[in-house]
Amino acid sequence: MLRKSILASPMKSVLTLLAAFTLFAALGAASAQGEGAQPYVIPFTTMKDIKAQSNGVNYRLYIRTPPDYETSDEGYPVMVLLDADYSFSIAVNHVEHLADRGQAPDMIIVAIAYPDVYPDRRGYAVNRSRDYTPVFVEHCCYGPEFQKASGGGPAFRDFIADELFPYLDKTYRTNGDRVYVGHSFGGLFGAFTLLTRPEIFTRYILVSGSYWYGDDYVIKLAGADKLPALEETKRVYMGVGSWENQQGVHLMVDDQMRFEAALKNAYGRKVVVKSRVFEDETHASIFPAVLSTGLRHVYVGDDETDY
Repeated sequence: MLRKSILASPMKSVLTLLAAFTLFAALGAASAQGEGAQPYVIPFTTMKDIKAQSNGVNYRLYIRTPPDYETSDEGYPVMVLLDADYSFSIAVNHVEHLADRGQAPDMIIVAIAYPDVYPDRRGYAVNRSRDYTPVFVEHCCYGPEFQKASGGGPAFRDFIADELFPYLDKTYRTNGDRVYVGHSFGGLFGAFTLLTRPEIFTRYILVSGSYWYGDDYVIKLAGADKLPALEETKRVYMGVGSWENQQGVHLMVDDQMRFEAALKNAYGRKVVVKSRVFEDETHASIFPAVLSTGLRHVYVGDDETDY
């Protein structure tokens, strides 16, 4: 009978089946979420869209203030992160965890994202290829389609220095202590920023930096004759996974060691550097480990130089 009905009225049968499927899906979703369920929102956070004058790009800022921000009158350090869509939530929760236990200061956390991109992987690759790379390289990385916009690092750096921080300092109670955190291309960008406009940040956490990019561009830059003078001591923590030394791909452990040596040779004790290879970590898994360990190390006593 059912088979005969379907054959006799295919459109009606399809619509009936589609309606039933939709109802079952809705009931399943309601059951999974629970009646009256609400989406989880990270506490003490907000978003702000800003268009950069330096490059015309629209950015979305994910901003988190400390839990006691509204009830205190103190100023706070500012942490700036790249790759916001995976780094922000990790940093927010872990900074609070460490701060509650006296192992790092609480801080204002700002992650730089892009409106209406997540979870589009292509948009992710386009934006970081443009903003995080210091020089144009035609054939590399995600491929020629993405590399054609590479080399936008200087304009992105200037946006952070000349537009982002003036906005943050005007809007929030900041205390002038600035921490940079970047992974992969983000580590490359942090190294480039340190070597070209070191005044922007006080402390740097560089996670698996792509120091090989552009024929070892930042390693060679660290060996240049004329680098900007440092008015204050900088603290740099670099971490990489032991599984990232991949013959035929990138020897990222070796690259980090070479950049560390070049940085120490360039600045001596004006840059306090700690470098570590994390066992059993890959390029994808390394970020939380270096963030956690790096935070504790860049905030040792200011009179300590070997940490």
